[in-house]
Amino acid sequence: MIVYIGNLPPVFTTGRLGELAQIISGTHHRIITSHDNSGGVHRYGLVYLKSVRHADELIGSLNGYICQGHTLEVREYQRRAAGNERRRLDWRRLPWEGEERRRGERRSAGSSSAARARRR
Repeated sequence: MIVYIGNLPPVFTTGRLGELAQIISGTHHRIITSHDNSGGVHRYGLVYLKSVRHADELIGSLNGYICQGHTLEVREYQRRAAGNERRRLDWRRLPWEGEERRRGERRSAGSSSAARARRR
């Protein structure tokens, strides 16, 4: 099972990740760094465990843990579809700049009466 440890501090090393997760030597773990379009850096760790019990213990002990001012998010790693990889990492936090979707639909009450009037 692969455990995702998100929201790691910027100067976090793989050695420190191994100490924090209290994993035995020989267990594969790594830190991944990704950049968003606004210049921000996001770091998360992946820990590869053979036992589901060890993974559940790690999730229970580290989820919500505050490390160097960063609250860690720990959960089972879920692979993402390739189509999602093109999105910005912070797309949910950005304000919507386009027209409200429901107002732009042709079937909405306001736009359908105007469209009918133009067709006549």
